[in-house]
Amino acid sequence: MHKSEQPAFEAIMMIINSDSPPKVAQDSSIKVNALIEKINNKKSDDVKKDLQSVLKEYLNCFWFYRDKRVEISKKMHKIGEILCEKYECQCKFDGENYYSDCPNILLHHDFGFSMRGTEKYLCSICGKEPLECEHITNNIYNEVTCNSIDGTCNICLRNFEECDHIENEKYNNVVATKIVHEIDLVTFDVVKDPEMVYTRITKIPYSKELILESLKNDFEFNKFTYGESPLFCLHCVQCSGYDPKKTELLFNKKA
Repeated sequence: MHKSEQPAFEAIMMIINSDSPPKVAQDSSIKVNALIEKINNKKSDDVKKDLQSVLKEYLNCFWFYRDKRVEISKKMHKIGEILCEKYECQCKFDGENYYSDCPNILLHHDFGFSMRGTEKYLCSICGKEPLECEHITNNIYNEVTCNSIDGTCNICLRNFEECDHIENEKYNNVVATKIVHEIDLVTFDVVKDPEMVYTRITKIPYSKELILESLKNDFEFNKFTYGESPLFCLHCVQCSGYDPKKTELLFNKKA
């Protein structure tokens, strides 16, 4: 890749076996209120970390509540101003590029992804193909032995390494469902509002050439060492606000 080219964005392209978007947004809204209350009541042990968590939860709300995006974005940028002015926000470095995964930058890229394909399923309880196993989809089963199915816990359907269930322990009230095992992609599209609400860009890297070009007139440029020196972000104090019409140009709509 030529240095002047924009490094590839990272994104969530498809979401499988996750909570429904309404539940994700509702849970995030509750977490936002709880975190803000903790900060306001001076009960936070790490205000910077809690404010960053607020932004992450707010982003879930931003994507789901379409009619409230401008309102939510204003609240997010107000928090961003505090983080920027009090804690000096910095871009991250992944060993090759400086990048941002800040929710206040990601929300300006308000488009997502739509994929279509043929899917093959496995039973969430035993890992066999649904037609070959004894379990019936949506039925509840007891005495289910906990194990991993392609890295997914067969009890809660979360990442097996991150959930609270214990391998080989038995659990009750487990719902049988179908989990996607293999997908043959048919079409892939960039869309304004994806059916899978959270299939969005999650990381925006910046090319080395872009970074050096933007800093060349800085009076301390001679002290900057690429990959070692901090790269500060002033987005939230300079941003003119979220414009919901900005990305419509990508979809041949009149702004």
